Amino acid sequence: MSKKSTLIILFVIFFTISCGSWKHRNQILSPVWSDDNSDIAYILNSYEFKEHWPTGGDSRNRSFSIYMMDSGLQSKSLLVSDIQGQAGTLFYMKSQKYVIAGIRNADFHMIDSETGELIQTFKPTETVLCADKIGDFQSFFVLPSLHGDKLAVVETTPSCEININFLIQNDNNWTDGSNYKIQGNDFDDLTWVSNDSLLISNCLETCSEEYYLISIDSGVEKVASVNDFYEPCTFINTSSSFVSKDGTELYLDPEERNKISKRSIFENPDLFLYGELSEEYYQPGCNRF
Repeated sequence: MSKKSTLIILFVIFFTISCGSWKHRNQILSPVWSDDNSDIAYILNSYEFKEHWPTGGDSRNRSFSIYMMDSGLQSKSLLVSDIQGQAGTLFYMKSQKYVIAGIRNADFHMIDSETGELIQTFKPTETVLCADKIGDFQSFFVLPSLHGDKLAVVETTPSCEININFLIQNDNNWTDGSNYKIQGNDFDDLTWVSNDSLLISNCLETCSEEYYLISIDSGVEKVASVNDFYEPCTFINTSSSFVSKDGTELYLDPEERNKISKRSIFENPDLFLYGELSEEYYQPGCNRF
C-alpha cells in the first residue's frame, strides 16, 4: 500500500470517528439590558451534538443557564443552571425582580433575578394545529410589559385565532387580567407600546397583514396599516432588550466565540436596511398611538 493511500485511509477513519461521536457544546444567546439599563443578563445553552456530514447532525441533552453581568462587561455570576430544554429569548425585569426565558413555541420560565428560584413556568395549552398554520407547531410567547408588572401570554389556537391573555402582578402573585382574541394563524410583531397597551400583527395569507392595538381595559382596536409597518414601534418589544435607552447595543463578537461586546446601535452594519434609524427605534414604548 502506498503512503498516499495509507494517509487517505487514516483520514477517513479519523473523520468517521470524529463525526460519529457526541461532543459537548455551549452557546451564548440573547444578551439583554435590564429594564433600567443598569445590568445585563444572558442565556448559555448547553447540549451534545453529533455531526452527520454533509447533512447536518443531531443534538441531545439540551439545557440552559442564565448568567448576570455588570454593565461594564467586567464580571459575571451564575443565576440559575441546568434548566431542561433550550431558550432563545430573555427579558430581565430588574425592577420587578425576575427574568423570563424561553423559546417561541415551547415553555417560558419566570425566575427570581436575585435568588435564581423558579417562580412560574408558562406552557402552551394547545396541541392541535390550526389548519392554515405554516409549520408543525402552535406559536406561543410570553412578553412582560414596560414596567414588568403585567404579562401578555400569546398563543395560536386550533380554530386559527390568536389568544391574548393578560396577567397582572398582585403582591407576589400573577392574576388573570383580561383575555382577547383576533383572527390569524400566526403572529409576528408583538410590542408593548405603553404599559397598558399591546401592538400585535397577525398572519393570514401573509404576515404583518393586519395590526391591532389591544388595551388591557378597553379591548381590541384594529389600526390602519402604514408603509413602514410600524418599524419604529416594533424594533424592540419591551423595556428589556439588546439595546439600551442611550443606544448602546449588546452583540456577540463574531471574531471571538461566545464573547459579548458593546457598540452604538448606529455602528451595526446589519441595520442599514432601516435607513433612517433614529432614537425612536430603541426607546421603549411608542408615541404613535
